[in-house]
Amino acid sequence: MTIWLIANPKAGAGDRGEAFWRSHLEVSGLTELTACDLENDGWVERIEPGDWVLAAGGDGTVSRAAEICVNKEAVLGVLPSGTANDFSRNLDLPDDPQALCDLIASGSQQSVDVGWMNEQLFLNVSHVGVGTWPVRGATSEVKKRWGQLGYARVLVSRLWAYRGFPATIRC
Repeated sequence: MTIWLIANPKAGAGDRGEAFWRSHLEVSGLTELTACDLENDGWVERIEPGDWVLAAGGDGTVSRAAEICVNKEAVLGVLPSGTANDFSRNLDLPDDPQALCDLIASGSQQSVDVGWMNEQLFLNVSHVGVGTWPVRGATSEVKKRWGQLGYARVLVSRLWAYRGFPATIRC
């Protein structure tokens, strides 16, 4: 079994990168880690069923890693490093990084449902219209300066331009 560590250096404030998580994972006994990133995904071909893919990033990074895990029958580990970390909070994962790494090292697993829209996996929520504005408009600079409030700031700044749109939803 290989343990893959994806660390998005652009996630959140940038203070929970590879070195941060590697130190906590090593204390938990996970010392054989293979670092990789989503910018260069040649490593994905080498994933085997049962491998662990530990995703250190925000919800976007975790969603991309989850899609890889579904396709490769691998196990996803979430290392929340983004601005809001909604998926991690919804799973009620420990806030303390060492407690979280200890939990991952214990091998404890939880199944979750995933959704697909336009052939793209999503974990938490799928938005249309107004709901997409905060995610698309909150740049790295906005999130670093305002944290989670950056999303609300973007939404409020764009609401005045809202005109609505026609849509059909089929299930």
